[in-house]
Amino acid sequence: MKACQLIEEDISSADSSLRDLKPTLVLIGSAAEGTRLVEADKIDVSLKFCALSKHALKMDDDADALAVVVSENAPVLSSYTSSNTRILDYSKFFDFLLRELCSSLKRINDRLPQGLACNVDWVWAGCSGCQKSEDLGLVSFCLDHLPPITHTKIGPCLIFTWTDSGKTTSILTVDLVPLYPLETESNLPGLFGKVFWSLYQQQPAGWQKHCKGIVARDRVLPGMLHAKQETARPLEITIKFLKYSDKKNYVIRPGQALDLKIFEEEEALKETYIYLKALKIVLNVKVSSYFIKKVILSRNLLPELKREDLLIAQRLQLALKDSMLRPFFEEAIDIEEWTRVLSKGDFDTIPLKHKKETPGAGQT
Repeated sequence: MKACQLIEEDISSADSSLRDLKPTLVLIGSAAEGTRLVEADKIDVSLKFCALSKHALKMDDDADALAVVVSENAPVLSSYTSSNTRILDYSKFFDFLLRELCSSLKRINDRLPQGLACNVDWVWAGCSGCQKSEDLGLVSFCLDHLPPITHTKIGPCLIFTWTDSGKTTSILTVDLVPLYPLETESNLPGLFGKVFWSLYQQQPAGWQKHCKGIVARDRVLPGMLHAKQETARPLEITIKFLKYSDKKNYVIRPGQALDLKIFEEEEALKETYIYLKALKIVLNVKVSSYFIKKVILSRNLLPELKREDLLIAQRLQLALKDSMLRPFFEEAIDIEEWTRVLSKGDFDTIPLKHKKETPGAGQT
């Protein structure tokens, strides 16, 4: 986190063009929750622009795509709106953000903790071991040509190497997740519907995959939002964009920020989540930890998962019987047999399904 502190100090200083947005970095994810498992090679950090807190954006349908509209009194974003409109030119803003972060990495490089480094002199070398996509984004890379920063559809990803005794032992990545204040009249469930409908109407390349992603993973689950929202308080959301062409950017996911203070208050819930993450890793279950978190924080599961009088095996089974999680885990775990085992008082056994052997495959 020392590197993140240095970056925050630098991008808030007079040397950075980001200073007008009053950026601040906040540790989020497993490192902040105390739920990190295995090697800590990835850190999630939210990038908040405090100057935007009084200039909430809004979502609006225009002729081409679901657009992000910049409020009239937001001079800090005026340079990143499309000509003659108040529509946020996300590509332009994101390119500016990447350039400023690269400059910041160069300025703080010699102040990084011993053993930590980033390749600020990175230049695309046409290496056969690397596959370039565009700009700073890479499909894959080798240690010799490791870029200082890549980008996701949500935000920048900073890449550091950890060196011990002169040898690079691991790659450390920091995902920066920009947060944008959104006007409350565009409530999140309605916003997801608008995104879905916009993709269906415009049908950019890959739109079916993104619509399936909204339905399967990204939609708002019951109980995730307060029944009565404060109308005067903007929502903070992440915005995932699909760059379809030079002129069109489609919103493909407005992400909901989760209130994770409950993990500090409810030890049984935190324990359940950690065990679910461990099962996911051990059984190689293809589901994101973020989605698991969303499911167990939904109102219909919370009362039972917070009960400390239940054994962990009972809480795990309650979670994995949920219709949202069961499809991911039932290929590896025999849920029905597990119910029978628990009914007999065996709380230490989780029955696993035997994978079918591939014809001709050797025994290991």
